[in-house]
Amino acid sequence: MRKTYVRGSLAAVAAMLCVGCGPKEAPAPDAAGEPMIPIIEENEDNGKMLGNDWYSVGDVIDTELLDMQQLATYFTMEEIQEGDEVYQRIYGKSFPTDGSMNLSELRYLKMLYVDYDGLSRCGEMIVNAEIADVTMDIFLQLYEAGYPIERMELIDNYWETDGNTTDRKSILANNSSAFCYRTIAGTNDMSNHAYGFAIDINPHDNPYVWCNPDGTPKLETLDAHEQEMMENREEKEHAITHEDLAYRLFTEAGFDWGGDWSNPLDYQHFEWKRQ
Repeated sequence: MRKTYVRGSLAAVAAMLCVGCGPKEAPAPDAAGEPMIPIIEENEDNGKMLGNDWYSVGDVIDTELLDMQQLATYFTMEEIQEGDEVYQRIYGKSFPTDGSMNLSELRYLKMLYVDYDGLSRCGEMIVNAEIADVTMDIFLQLYEAGYPIERMELIDNYWETDGNTTDRKSILANNSSAFCYRTIAGTNDMSNHAYGFAIDINPHDNPYVWCNPDGTPKLETLDAHEQEMMENREEKEHAITHEDLAYRLFTEAGFDWGGDWSNPLDYQHFEWKRQ
């Protein structure tokens, strides 16, 4: 079984699980040298299941089995090791083979989310280690609020010939994702997604669109669904706006929102303000 860890604001909750649970392994350090506390599956006297080894990505989760007082135990990060399951899924796809990115810079997150039908599901995401804690905190708050996310899985599940082609396929599935070593579409510049510093939420409902000289969106570059979402978008369900909870949580935590850019507008996109 792979060890799973939480750190920072989530670690205090995790520490409570170790009371009376028998022998403990020494906490492993993360990239910053801080100790992390292992989270393990455990069946409490109240019949609730703790940790997240008992379900898989995409599963619908029976909320009766969740301990809502210890939600942080279902939001975990892992280091990615060469040869492990996550590495095998991403190597040569979202993760480059030329040595331009180090595994130690990334963290694999396993988190709960509420889908468009109101069901609790298990999601996954890879982000930069620098923002792993804050990302888990944000998604925990989104889950507590019942914020709807249609899908959350690694972009590699949609892999085709390259990162940008794959990104579009993931967008069409309305898949929320983060890390993918690729350029900004239409340029030779590396995207912040390439370093795990950007997160896209419900991207098909929140388009990336270039604007005309007068500032109006070039709707002809969008598909029919995206064009529909752009019409009176402030009133559309699932549209990220300044009134949206995701906007508030991400920007308060230190992210920029692509919907505030001038050209292009990237309504799906939250980008960490790197120092």
